[in-house]
Amino acid sequence: MWLPTLSLANSVWIDQSLSFESSYKLVVDNVYKAASDAVDFMNKANESADLLNSWVEKETHGLIKEIFPHISFDIFTWLVYAHVVLDVLNSFFHNCHMSFFGIVYKSHITKFSMPLTF
Repeated sequence: MWLPTLSLANSVWIDQSLSFESSYKLVVDNVYKAASDAVDFMNKANESADLLNSWVEKETHGLIKEIFPHISFDIFTWLVYAHVVLDVLNSFFHNCHMSFFGIVYKSHITKFSMPLTF
């Protein structure tokens, strides 16, 4: 029997040269129930993109494979947040869903809202 599904997932990724303040980490972990980790955006940008895409793929049960192309990160990236909404009922009828993410660079913040089809 097919059932409609609504899944939400949040994550925050910081460059390994930095660290989360303990109070912020507590809120991320306990209030938002978000995944959080340090990655090497500066030296391993492509591997970082692969890691974040693996998280997205896992959280969407394989329906979305990539939202961060290898060109997403560079030496100026220090924080990335991602929010994935998986609405299977809406996606079934409209063939789309939304994923939100932002990339924080040392000089500016870029926010994205991506309609993704599958």
